[in-house]
Amino acid sequence: MILEVEQKFRIDNYDDDEISSRLRTLGFRPEGTAVTFTDWYFDDLSSLALSLKDCWLRYREMGGHGEWQLKRGKSLQPGTDDSTSKSTVYEEVEGLEAVDIALAVIQSDNNTALRNEGGGIETEGHGATMKDFPAPSIPTSQAHSLQPFVRLVTNRTSWILSHAGAHTGSSATWNGKIRVDLDTTNTHYAVGEVETVVNSEDQVPEAQAVVQRVIELLVGNSENNTSPSPPIGKLEHFLLHFRPNHYQTLIQSGVLLDADRVKN
Repeated sequence: MILEVEQKFRIDNYDDDEISSRLRTLGFRPEGTAVTFTDWYFDDLSSLALSLKDCWLRYREMGGHGEWQLKRGKSLQPGTDDSTSKSTVYEEVEGLEAVDIALAVIQSDNNTALRNEGGGIETEGHGATMKDFPAPSIPTSQAHSLQPFVRLVTNRTSWILSHAGAHTGSSATWNGKIRVDLDTTNTHYAVGEVETVVNSEDQVPEAQAVVQRVIELLVGNSENNTSPSPPIGKLEHFLLHFRPNHYQTLIQSGVLLDADRVKN
């Protein structure tokens, strides 16, 4: 099992040199050069069977190659530390297995009616974001229910820190790598993310504490970082602005939190 523990932070109030300087001070080093990739997200748009279960099937294209990925939200027992409420935990599956699992989730879904009465979810956002771009082919004949609902282009710079405990002042020695991604999308949204990967749910609380500590050291004491909650992610921002009916359905179901905390 691969579990990604991640937390977003704002970068729109900082210039690139300031963020880079802070990362270097903490011991981070750039991971290569900036990359650009395109994510296509898929769901059964008549039922939203995947997104209503916090499951996100995407096809990521980069450098002429592509890969299917499925991220499944994990609902873990909440802890007492504030870091547990600010970070998210996802299990990630790659390759054809990701598509197979997504189809199994859809087939087991009991709610086949369109979630927002009055329609609109199936087609909203297509003209503004997908027009003239051919969607990836789904590698199975059983995938007729899957339709693309997001096309998102991201420019990313990444930074890596090994053995974070020594750099973050963590009481425990954290042997895993810490990754920081700085993203800007074709929808003009910028956001940062701190992430680490663990192999079991028992490791999640410690990972959450380390991720939270990195963010505190990076932007926590800055006057530019006044929001008590992390900003929304790239996908949430897309849904909020281009697929509002879909977004509101996820808010009402509790999959997403209301974005009033973010003024974008």
